[in-house]
Amino acid sequence: DSHAPSDELIDAIQSITWRDGAPSVFVAGEFSVARLFRTYFRKERPTRKDLTYVSSYWKLGLIEPEHKAFKAQIAA
Repeated sequence: DSHAPSDELIDAIQSITWRDGAPSVFVAGEFSVARLFRTYFRKERPTRKDLTYVSSYWKLGLIEPEHKAFKAQIAA
């Protein structure tokens, strides 16, 4: 899938060196990238929910109203 996040992005996420303490995470971007980060920070590298923000600001192939409706549908 040409719209899927690249292996390079996945490798970069997994190679992050963590400092001691609780990290603050902010991710905003295309839907598939945000989903990748959300899964990573929930399952592979859990972070505190109150210090983690992950949101898609757009989805390739959709216009803004369609993206909002899509997000609402998957959140339901």
